[in-house]
Amino acid sequence: MPKKNNNPLRIPYDKLWKSITSDYFEDFLAMFLPDLYAATNLNIPFKALEKELKAIVPNKTNRQADKLVGVHLKDGDECWVYVHIEFENSHQPNIKERMYDYYSLIQSKYGKEITALVIYTGRHVPKDPHIYRKETYGTTLSYEFNTYCIVEQDEAALIANPNAFAIVVLANLYVLRTYEDVGERLNLKEQIYLLARKRNYSEIKIHHLLLFLDELMQLPEELERQFVNYISEPQKSNDMVYISHRGRALIDVWAKKAYGKSITEQMEESKTIIAQSKAELKESKAVIK
Repeated sequence: MPKKNNNPLRIPYDKLWKSITSDYFEDFLAMFLPDLYAATNLNIPFKALEKELKAIVPNKTNRQADKLVGVHLKDGDECWVYVHIEFENSHQPNIKERMYDYYSLIQSKYGKEITALVIYTGRHVPKDPHIYRKETYGTTLSYEFNTYCIVEQDEAALIANPNAFAIVVLANLYVLRTYEDVGERLNLKEQIYLLARKRNYSEIKIHHLLLFLDELMQLPEELERQFVNYISEPQKSNDMVYISHRGRALIDVWAKKAYGKSITEQMEESKTIIAQSKAELKESKAVIK
């Protein structure tokens, strides 16, 4: 019998997506905006513009776009493109109007070329998700932007895609598929963990991906323990560090494998050593006096 998710876990989609996007924006660009990626001068650093965007969007609207990044193009330093990315999980009927509002505000402030992208991370996708249209007595306004709907993506294509964000999308897709079956989510989390480990990424990128997977593909405590046991097996871990923000258990797994002692044990030893050092220092001072 599948394990039902009677108490849905709170998954911070926006926070996780914004974090991994900020860390690996070049991979993000290659995955979701390949034409822009091909035209980008990657020798010039990207420029994060969240603070500028926050200053542009009026406080009274209570709206904040998730990411605004400046990139240089290959055809000259003065040619900038601002990329506006909105991660949308819940079904909000005004998302298309919001996207147009952001475009207008950004364009008015900077006067630069702007491309926009909405990543729909949830199960609900609005009708005509890529276009905002408004008509008033013969005057028509039409604004189209890029969209990426995770629920519509092909699993096999994601598995075959070497881009790190294919794993990010795959993990999100699996969460949507297992909303009411956390037992199946455990199986898929184990599979995607192995897939991420097999990729020829840098060690730090693998760590960030695994952290993303752990926090996105959340499991109830009982199944989380099973996952910890799974990744602690020698053939699964291969002495590679795996870090989690959601508890000392996962940290202790890799620490035990790498150093023979858990973080908790190492901290206790450190406390003992510090205490001994303080005692010895106190004795030395007493002898000097």
